[in-house]
Amino acid sequence: MAEKAGVINDLGRDHDAAFTEVIESSPPEVQELARAVRDLVYDVLPQTVEVVWPQQRSVGWGTGPVEGRPRAR
Repeated sequence: MAEKAGVINDLGRDHDAAFTEVIESSPPEVQELARAVRDLVYDVLPQTVEVVWPQQRSVGWGTGPVEGRPRAR
């Protein structure tokens, strides 16, 4: 079976290695905007779950179950 494409971060804003890796090849202006959006998401909803898709170079945020698991907070 193939590995899951998404990297789940349900540990919070400080765990940003996958996010940083996805945006590091973007121009500085895009990196700045991406970080600002991410900060806004975490400011509004600190318990958000972030999913980074490295192959697609995209990021999504949400709430609720993570890969079928209930939130542990």
